[in-house]
Amino acid sequence: MTSIVLRAAMPFWLPLLLAMLARPAWAEPAAPATPPVVSTDATAPWSLPLGEIEAVLRRELFDPGLLDGPAYAALRAELQGLLASRPQRKQFVKAFNAAWRQGPSSHVSLQPAQVPAAQMAERFDLMDAGPAAVQLSWRGDTAVLAVNTLMGRDTEAAIGAAYREITARPARALIIDLRRNAGGAFAVAPLVGHLLEKAHDSGVFISQRGQARGPVERAVVEQLAPWSGGSLRRFWADVTAAPYTRLRFEPLSPRYAGPVTVLTSALTASAAELAADALLGAGRVQVFGERTAGQMLSQKPFDLPGGLLLFVPVADYHAWHSGRIEGRGVVPTRAMPADKALDAALADVMTLAERSRQTEAVARRYFEAYIARDWDRLEALLDTHSRFEDATATLVFGSQARMGKAAQMKFFRESYAAIRAMRYSPRSQFASGEHMVFVGELAWSLELANRQVIDTRMPIVVRLQVRDGRVVEHLDTADYKPFVAALRKAQATVGRVRGQSE
Repeated sequence: MTSIVLRAAMPFWLPLLLAMLARPAWAEPAAPATPPVVSTDATAPWSLPLGEIEAVLRRELFDPGLLDGPAYAALRAELQGLLASRPQRKQFVKAFNAAWRQGPSSHVSLQPAQVPAAQMAERFDLMDAGPAAVQLSWRGDTAVLAVNTLMGRDTEAAIGAAYREITARPARALIIDLRRNAGGAFAVAPLVGHLLEKAHDSGVFISQRGQARGPVERAVVEQLAPWSGGSLRRFWADVTAAPYTRLRFEPLSPRYAGPVTVLTSALTASAAELAADALLGAGRVQVFGERTAGQMLSQKPFDLPGGLLLFVPVADYHAWHSGRIEGRGVVPTRAMPADKALDAALADVMTLAERSRQTEAVARRYFEAYIARDWDRLEALLDTHSRFEDATATLVFGSQARMGKAAQMKFFRESYAAIRAMRYSPRSQFASGEHMVFVGELAWSLELANRQVIDTRMPIVVRLQVRDGRVVEHLDTADYKPFVAALRKAQATVGRVRGQSE
């Protein structure tokens, strides 16, 4: 089984950008003549009033009303308490970011500034994310496209190159892995566009001006020209100037028209959530995994005194498919733990023959352990929520139904303890998809309470259902008439012997 380790962390692209900023491609502007209010020394005491940060937030935040609610009041009280202790600059920045992670909005943070905000925006447009951003691998004729960020010019190019390979080979199915993707920017366009047959309106960015107008109407938005371009600096200018910014994805060539599954986790955030939602809205994908992070806003950096940047979400996003994603996330079509999503997606796109072969490999091992009554070996092949039943045994032994691995193993170890031997003679067997059926004759010996042993041969059919490498259902069906006849014969023999002895 493939495993994935997911850890909450800063966006994939941020360390790359910071490294890029540390190696300026042109001369930095001269330092401002006005001395900074806050020392750039991370160990110096913090001295910038909280009100100065709040002024920027109230001026730029997409919904300033968030600063008047109880969530921000609690956050502000926490930070004011910290300021009373005169924390170091580094301590305050860390506490500020931690508090806002639980605050009324995502995408608010403080970061040390290597360059002013305007220059940072320019470098966002020029940055490359590196080869780890996009990785294409193959599982047979199924393509697995892991996209770990949507930042970077090279990410856009790598996604386009991946689609060219996927369509040229061609792939029978495509899995797009966004489980580690914390967002980004314009690489979302090729990720979505190469899967579209026609243009798709996915949603609208809503600025502070739009927020003041109340609920957004799709008919109003679709009268606007869709935004186009590849510059974050231009996008930020446009999205803050207009009440609404229409987002529309255009189809790109080559187009992959086969089945697509997107994988998500609780860490899938921002533009990666937008991508998953847009593809769901276009009817192009199914989504396996966890509800996404619910952090879908457009943030912009602003300069603060003392060499700091304040990142502020300047626009909300309303998707036509999922509604508002911020605070809610995108709901998968098939919910499961993120670390099981890839295996489930691979199983889902298998041909019947491929899935049947996998089922048979597991079912044979389980069935052999069952006949051998090797409970330790059998237990390792059982799903936690497995089910066992033998409805044909109800009139003889009472209900045999057991739900859950623990109950099933207790039943096997206790109820089968009186069985002295089990020998199976096969007649036929077959695997089809998740199911395997064994048809044959079972010879078994059962020791009664009086130590008498009943030997029986009877027809039996065993059906096993296998999912994700584990048996999820075990159904026995048998003809117990030979057993009942042997039992009555034995009891009659015991009765005659007792009668003669008396």
